[in-house]
Amino acid sequence: METFVQKLKRMLRREFPKCSFDLETGRGDRLSGYLIWKGFSGVEQIERQRTLSAFLKANLSDDERRHIAGILTMTPEEVAFAKQA
Repeated sequence: METFVQKLKRMLRREFPKCSFDLETGRGDRLSGYLIWKGFSGVEQIERQRTLSAFLKANLSDDERRHIAGILTMTPEEVAFAKQA
């Protein structure tokens, strides 16, 4: 699983320059977490998820994608706001 996590992180860094993320492996070796990228500013959440989903579908096998429970897309500003709450 660690090899897959490292592969995913490399891919995300290439596709979403200067992004950050927080990915965790949960029960059943499924990943979940956050992808934080300034490029999501001004983009509706559904469009962000579609962009990420299309990217993952184009670059990961069906088996690899089954290891991803969910990745929430956020901007740095949204993360900062959430931390204040």
